[in-house]
Amino acid sequence: MIVFKSVTTKKLSKKTIKDICKIKNKYWSHGLKSQLKYFKKNIKDYDTHNLIYKNNDLAGYTAFRLRRIFLGKRVKKYLLLDTIIVKKKYREKNLGKILMEYNNQFIKDKKLISILFCTKNRSKFFRKYLWQELKRKNYSLLDHNFSEKTMFFNKSRLKFRKYDLLKISVKK
Repeated sequence: MIVFKSVTTKKLSKKTIKDICKIKNKYWSHGLKSQLKYFKKNIKDYDTHNLIYKNNDLAGYTAFRLRRIFLGKRVKKYLLLDTIIVKKKYREKNLGKILMEYNNQFIKDKKLISILFCTKNRSKFFRKYLWQELKRKNYSLLDHNFSEKTMFFNKSRLKFRKYDLLKISVKK
């Protein structure tokens, strides 16, 4: 049985945070201590975690960090898709697809734009779920190093013209 939960950081149990960091450590092996330290330093109380459970086992995870984007004099909130991961034993079983569909609906329900940074190879996965590439000439990163691709979803929530420059804040 598959169960979804969307929980803000301040409502996560210590056990769930540890489970999240264990999953992340399988993919980015920096050590559990390092994962916990990163989580504590970078994840804010109001950020949201979409969790997918299969038979009471945390099978997949997405972190959405509420951040700011600047468009001229306007300041808007956006959701930074920080992490998306499915446990290895659940891959190739459509859980990634199910999680992305859930994430996309979550973004629409929040009525916000969402942005993510990824490699060229990973961008193919996100395109399958209607994410679009944001051209480098259309944005600047205020507090983040450039990655290969910047992608966004739910563009209709942010009205901007082709020549407008988005200024994206990742840390605040």
